[in-house]
Amino acid sequence: MNKLIIASESIIVENEDILIEEITKDVNLYLKGKVNCGIKKINKKGTINVYLEKESDSLIEFFLKLENNQNKIYFHNEEKTKLNVHFSATFSGENHLEIKNELKHSNIKNDLKIRLVEKEGTINVLAVGDIKEKTKEINYLEDIKALTTNNERIKIMPDLLVKSKEVIANHNTTISDISKKELFYLKSKGLSEAKATEMIKKGFLKGILKNKELGGEENES
Repeated sequence: MNKLIIASESIIVENEDILIEEITKDVNLYLKGKVNCGIKKINKKGTINVYLEKESDSLIEFFLKLENNQNKIYFHNEEKTKLNVHFSATFSGENHLEIKNELKHSNIKNDLKIRLVEKEGTINVLAVGDIKEKTKEINYLEDIKALTTNNERIKIMPDLLVKSKEVIANHNTTISDISKKELFYLKSKGLSEAKATEMIKKGFLKGILKNKELGGEENES
């Protein structure tokens, strides 16, 4: 797996597994073929544009620490593409995140999972699925879950703009505290409340990740 620090305006990735250690400026990512991409750090304020070439199949995973971040991440899907986005982050300070999927072609499968854990801060999340007219055979899913322990402000705005009748589009949003049942179980095994809480948070964030470099459980093949 190639490891990169991106400081340029654009990068092309074709049929490759990469780990981006850091994105330091606004960037355009062009993905071709089968691509697995992990991202560990992004600039505090900026825009990431991801362009999926026709018939590409991409998994993009973020595992971030957000602190007073203002970021926009836009996905542009060509025809016959498959995209899985797994976005996991802790957040502190005041944060604003916009993730937008633009679907103006047909035969697209797009699955967006977002997991957020609050430390000491607030976050506003706008997740937009923009499905254009005359498209068909699109399957689009937004699944957003946030975990808070300090009752700070979390604002999530899932927004589906569907202009075609021949698509499937769904979204799910949940904001919750630590599960008391999970906490009780771990404490019954001898863990302190602080350790049990930290374990639950890590499991919540890493549960959607596949990339081992990000702490996920990549399937062996």
